[in-house]
Amino acid sequence: MGNIATELRNYASSVGYNVNTLGDQFFKDMVWGGLTETDVFKNSKTIAEQNRIKDRINAEIKGESVVRTVNNSNGGYTNIVTAPKALKACD
Repeated sequence: MGNIATELRNYASSVGYNVNTLGDQFFKDMVWGGLTETDVFKNSKTIAEQNRIKDRINAEIKGESVVRTVNNSNGGYTNIVTAPKALKACD
């Protein structure tokens, strides 16, 4: 997956995205698009990683923030907001 993330980053750079602002994790997460229901995804990623990746992909596809509410260590809840970083995805 690392090579695909690198090529995705190279492409983004070639079409004018500031890849340094997007960061390496953005490209690593986006590589999983279309693979989130596969056994390799479910078995190789923690639940937290799966949630982060799915939230990133959904934010980019929808062009809007995704909010996930999780239990925190104090017995309360925390909202994790994933805002889109790139331009809206193609229709």
